Amino acid sequence: MQKYIILTGHIVDSLATQIAPHVWTKLSDPEKKIFTDVTLEAAASATADIQKREGELADEFRKKGLTVTAVDKKSFQDAILKNVTFESMGYSKADWDKIQQIEVTHPSKSGPRRRSALGRRMRHPRGSGDQ
Repeated sequence: MQKYIILTGHIVDSLATQIAPHVWTKLSDPEKKIFTDVTLEAAASATADIQKREGELADEFRKKGLTVTAVDKKSFQDAILKNVTFESMGYSKADWDKIQQIEVTHPSKSGPRRRSALGRRMRHPRGSGDQ
């Protein structure tokens, strides 16, 4: 049986809510706002549920005698950014900056809704099919 669990945060999940552009363009601005608000609320709720369950599972593993270790994601991220180019990961610096801005601009009560390739979970409704 496994004795060690390391919480790396490298698995990305998503709550993908999509709407076809031909449907989106037919919605009024108030309908678009409702759609976006509900989608953001659902994403925040799903994120909170996942984080709660992850914490419960870690506690269950500890009770069973497993060693559960959280890693310092910031130092890992800094090391990667120092040694690997954005382009080698399929990103540009502009992409990275946009992702980081979303984390700052749209935090949920339980943390950011987005995970970058090097960070937390990616969650944000597209609102239209062409974004």
